[in-house]
This record gives sequence, structure tokens and C-alpha cells, in this order.
Amino acid sequence: MHSTFLRREHIHGLLLGVAIGDALGLPRENLCRRRGLKMFGRGPLRYQLSRARGFYSDDTQLMLLTAQ
Repeated sequence: MHSTFLRREHIHGLLLGVAIGDALGLPRENLCRRRGLKMFGRGPLRYQLSRARGFYSDDTQLMLLTAQ
């Protein structure tokens, strides 16, 4: 029988996945589709880092605070 409780590894994976997705989407945040395509192209990795490595957004910060 499977437990309905999430294992610690699943929760860590979830938090990491959200942070990575947020970091990849951060440069396009608040841009309309046309402007985003003009600035960055179609691929998610076709742009330079817009912030220093290790930077995270307020969305990730709030998610981590909520998880605590």
C-alpha cells in the first residue's frame, strides 16, 4: 500500500523544480509574447543571464518561506 504522505525527497524535488522554472522564466516576466520572442527567441535557453548566478525572484523567496 502506498503512503499518502509526501516523502522528504519529493518535497525537495518539488521546491527545486519550482525554483528552476522560476529562474528560467524570470527574464520574460511581464513581457507580452511578441516582445519576449523579439528579445529572446523561441528557446528557453537562448538568452544570457539577466541576473547574477544564485539570484532568485520574490516568487521563489515566498515559496520557500511558505514551505518553512
